[in-house]
Amino acid sequence: MTRLSAAAIGLASWALLGGSDAARGSVETCDGGCSLYAGGGGRGSDDGLVMAKGGRYATLPDVSLSPRVADKLARIAEQYHRRTGKTLVVTSGTRDPESQAEAIFDKLSGGDDIVRLYRSKAAALEVKLAFDKNRIRGRAAAVDAMAATLKKQIARGVFISSHLRAGAADIRSIDMSPVERRTFVDGALSTKGISVMYEAIPPHFHMQLE
Repeated sequence: MTRLSAAAIGLASWALLGGSDAARGSVETCDGGCSLYAGGGGRGSDDGLVMAKGGRYATLPDVSLSPRVADKLARIAEQYHRRTGKTLVVTSGTRDPESQAEAIFDKLSGGDDIVRLYRSKAAALEVKLAFDKNRIRGRAAAVDAMAATLKKQIARGVFISSHLRAGAADIRSIDMSPVERRTFVDGALSTKGISVMYEAIPPHFHMQLE
């Protein structure tokens, strides 16, 4: 059953009102927590994008997708290309605890509320506590502490994010028009076994297997 999340409901009004990531000077997420600015060449340009074999989407370098996610994404991307003529860009896929910790560090540093974002509130609180205790020691120390917390959670069978279970992909949103954003969401939500939500910090679409 496809789930329309509260975040996706919020996205609907944002997209219809013509919300723009690029207008905010936003950055997008990528595996490992790095920030890539879209357009204009240089850092964050499309140099190095890897086109999916036989597909209508591309990935940033070093992005890894599980076969299950790649199969769903290929269908969504084909539909999106038919309706818009554009290629989807995948900015993040499967993550290890270290790259997930990097991504969460960027979210928390940007003011995001990960307890609201993630389904497992207890797990989110544990990671946030590691961030709060160690951020004064610098990024590397905080990320190490958060990654250690994530590893302990995984050992208990708790996965704070579907990225850790090879069940998610993040899609670039900053170069989409409001119509294109709505087209992507419609296509993703009409694909069996997929849910999608918009995350604002940093801005991107998060799609995952149900």
